[in-house]
Amino acid sequence: MNRASVLKACNKIHLGLALALFYALLSAVVLNSFLLKWSFRESVPLYGLESMINETAGRPFVYRQLLPQAIRGVDSLVSQSQADALSRALDRWDNAEKFLSPGCRRAESVKHICPGGGWDNPRFRLHYFLMYCLCFACLFGALWVMRARLADRVG
Repeated sequence: MNRASVLKACNKIHLGLALALFYALLSAVVLNSFLLKWSFRESVPLYGLESMINETAGRPFVYRQLLPQAIRGVDSLVSQSQADALSRALDRWDNAEKFLSPGCRRAESVKHICPGGGWDNPRFRLHYFLMYCLCFACLFGALWVMRARLADRVG
């Protein structure tokens, strides 16, 4: 390999890493904006996060099951002690509650307002964290898919 081909390969790697970082930042900003405005609607029994996971949401929301099924699958693999450990880790992250619906925050966590028990329930925190990660991964992946589709059309 000559020097020019090595530099070309390095430039391609750097461009890919820069693009991945840009897509990650863009996904984080979009998800942050969405959650600050809408959250996961935890305090709305008709279509809130826990209602979707427990399959008690109203129609047509109860039929949207891809992410809730994934969360139930992971939840069945996580022990209570692991959920408690994640809950303690999220306690150290001061801003975790800012995305919650007002009725589900720690001080206002009331069963009839927030069916999952609110932020005080470690399983609720686990579900919320998993949904956040899955939504981030979907946004991040969608950007790569759109890039590939545009490259096919342009190139």
